Order: sequence, then C-alpha cells, then structure tokens
Amino acid sequence: MGRVVRFVLTGLAQMERDILIERTRSGLEAARARGRVGGRPRLMTPEKVAKAKQMESRGCKIATVARELEVSRASFYRCALYELTPWGEEKES
Repeated sequence: MGRVVRFVLTGLAQMERDILIERTRSGLEAARARGRVGGRPRLMTPEKVAKAKQMESRGCKIATVARELEVSRASFYRCALYELTPWGEEKES
C-alpha cells in the first residue's frame, strides 16, 4: 500500500514540475516577444567602449580610464583592449 501512495505522489510531483517548466518557458517567450531581455545589464555600452579606446590611445592610464567610465579595470580590459564588443562577441575584421 505504501508503494502505491509513493508512486501516485511521485507522479503528481512530476506533473507539477512539468507544468512549472512549461509556464516558465511560455512566460520567457512572451517577454522576449515584447522585447524584454533577461540577465544583468551591461556596464560597457558601445559609447563607453569608444571613449575608453580614445582615452587609451591618448596615453591615459587604465585606472584613470576605468574610474572615469565608472567600470572596473577588468571590464575595461575585457571590452576595450581585447577588441571585443560590449557583449563579448569578437568583432568582424
């Protein structure tokens, strides 16, 4: 008798999980259709990347550039010096 109850409860739990996953996916799809994008906002906008490259080419210290752009030095290195877009994709040559 205990096995039957456990089997039924396990089936109900799996069904609830499937419904939860389905609702989450449909909600995310609806949000994308409205133009919403999830995740953390990017610190380095294209304007900041351009300004960082300009300042770096003039010989400004990296710490100064990062401080003025209000980003960490790591963000500066990641986006500006390694010729990446603010979204981490390599630029086409």
